[in-house]
Amino acid sequence: MESFALLDHDNDGLVSRADLASMLTSLGQATDPATLDQFFKDNGKETMTMASYVTTMQRLMGEIVPANDLHTAFQAFHADKNETIRTATLEKELKQAGMDPEVITQAIAEFSKSRFANEEFDYKLFIKTLCGPDQ
Repeated sequence: MESFALLDHDNDGLVSRADLASMLTSLGQATDPATLDQFFKDNGKETMTMASYVTTMQRLMGEIVPANDLHTAFQAFHADKNETIRTATLEKELKQAGMDPEVITQAIAEFSKSRFANEEFDYKLFIKTLCGPDQ
């Protein structure tokens, strides 16, 4: 999973509290112990493997944003409802929404290396990856 690779700064196959705190800080999110504990409570350890990361993210995404809400939000970007969004359109809209341009550029670059995007961002696949295969 590409998001795991983004967090695993030293490529050791583990995401530590420091790795996660660094990413959350770059996104302007809280990094207090209670926030970080939410990510590590499933395995009770100070690091996450890929498997524990996927389990944790599915739980958290299900709690934060239901898959149907994500579909609706992404569909607002285009009229034909083909489950993809032009990457340039997504980038423009995120900038207009006030997201940090550097974070957007980094995310788009990472998505472009992945199966989610090149000229088109496959948001249905992205949602399935975040929320589970039944979405």
